[in-house]
Amino acid sequence: MVTSNTQNTFLHAALYRYKFGFAVIPLLPGTKRTSVKWPPWLEKLSVATIIDYWTKHPDHEVGVIVGDDIIVFDTDTPKAAAALAMLEKTYDLEPNFTVTTAKGEHHYFRRRKGSYAKNDSHCSEKHPYSIDVKTGRGMVILPPSSGKVICIEEAENANELEEAPQEFIDAVFIHNGRKAPRPFVKALSPKSNPKIKDSLTSQIRALLIFIDPNCGYNDWTHCGMAIHYETNGSDEGLSIFDEWSEKGTKYPGYDEIAYKWRSFDNYNGRPVTIAFLRSTTEKYGFDSIEICSRTEPDFEVCESTVEQPDSLLPIIAKASTIPLDRFSMRGLR
Repeated sequence: MVTSNTQNTFLHAALYRYKFGFAVIPLLPGTKRTSVKWPPWLEKLSVATIIDYWTKHPDHEVGVIVGDDIIVFDTDTPKAAAALAMLEKTYDLEPNFTVTTAKGEHHYFRRRKGSYAKNDSHCSEKHPYSIDVKTGRGMVILPPSSGKVICIEEAENANELEEAPQEFIDAVFIHNGRKAPRPFVKALSPKSNPKIKDSLTSQIRALLIFIDPNCGYNDWTHCGMAIHYETNGSDEGLSIFDEWSEKGTKYPGYDEIAYKWRSFDNYNGRPVTIAFLRSTTEKYGFDSIEICSRTEPDFEVCESTVEQPDSLLPIIAKASTIPLDRFSMRGLR
C-alpha cells in the first residue's frame, strides 16, 4: 500500500533535486530501469511534469541523467572506495555531495569546462579496486530510492559541486587500467576518397537488405561497428545504421541509435569491417559477392530470357538449393 508519506517522499525528492540542478527521471520501484523514455521526458522536464507524474505514480523512485556538466564516481567495494579516497587526497579534492549505496558510495563532482570524460563500468567481483564513472548519458539513483542515503550534502546547487579537473579524471581512468579519455580522432584513410566511399556505402546498403535487424544484440552491434568503420563514423553512416535499425521490432529511436553510434568512436579493438556484413549475409544463405557486384556501375547482366528485377531483393530472395546456381551467369534460375 502506498501511503501519503511515500508519495510526499519521492515527489518531494524529485522536485528538490530538479531545483538543485539535476535532470531527474522516474524509476520503476526497486530497479535501475526508467519508467519513461529519456528524450521526451527530458525535453518536457519541469516542475509541472514532475508533480503530474509522481502524483500518478507515487511509489516510483528517483534517478538522475548525469549530463555533460557533472561526473559521478561510483565505488562498489571497500577497496574501490579506499582507492577513490586516495586519489581525491592526492589531487586535494573534497567532495561536497556524496551518497551511500548498498555496496559503496557515489561521489558527485562538477566537470571542469573543456574537460573530457566518458562512462566506464566494471565487474566488481573481477575488478574490486576499479571505480565506475558516470557522466553524459550515464544514470545514477538518488535518495530516498532503495538503498541510497545522503552522506555529505554541502552544496546548495549543482553549480556548487566540487570541481573535478581533467588530471583527476585521467587518474581515475589510469587507475582502472584504461587510457586517459580523449575525443576520438579518426585518421584519414583511402576510404575518404568520394568514389571509394560511394562504392562502399552502396555495398553496405545492399548487404543490409539481406540482414534482419532483429538478428540479436551482438550481431546488431557488430553490423553498426562495421558501418561505422567503413564510413569513418560519418553522419551518412549513422543514417544508414538508423534506417536499417528502424526496420526492427526493437528499434529504440534515433537518439539511442545516435548514442550507440558515438560509442563506437571509442572502440580500439580489432576493426569490424564490411567483411562482417558479407559473412552475415552468407550465414542467411545469400551470395554476398553477387549482391556487391550488382552495386557497381559497370556491372552488366548477360542477356537472358528471365526478366531482370529492378531491385536487389528478388535476385536472391531465396537461398539456392543447387550449389552451382550461385555461379550462374543468368541471374535468377
